[in-house]
Amino acid sequence: MKTKILFVEDDVVLRNNYVEILELFDFTVIPAEDGVEAMEILQHHDIDVIVSDIRMPRMNGLVFLKNVRANAKLVNTPFILLSAHAENADYENGIKSGANEYLTKPIRGKDLVNAIQNVIAEVQ
Repeated sequence: MKTKILFVEDDVVLRNNYVEILELFDFTVIPAEDGVEAMEILQHHDIDVIVSDIRMPRMNGLVFLKNVRANAKLVNTPFILLSAHAENADYENGIKSGANEYLTKPIRGKDLVNAIQNVIAEVQ
């Protein structure tokens, strides 16, 4: 069975590019434009990995992550944060908030795939 990824990114071009790359690596990808839409999707789909940008309208990635970790059904779902911010404090804040991984944009497709495979391996 294919790994199902929820990919949350407000930039439509980036979102579409990463979805296309992940599908080439044989993942099933459900896109969302922000944390609000992503929370709605999580009510109707079983997701294996969440990949989310931090800076988004309506609900940013850190608030979305907090909501995921507060949900008993989702608490252990691997979560990768994406950000254009590469400062150590940003990374530490993302990990302390409950992310399994923090990647700095721009991200090469293969690096994203490797991160997804690594967080899946961690929970198995």
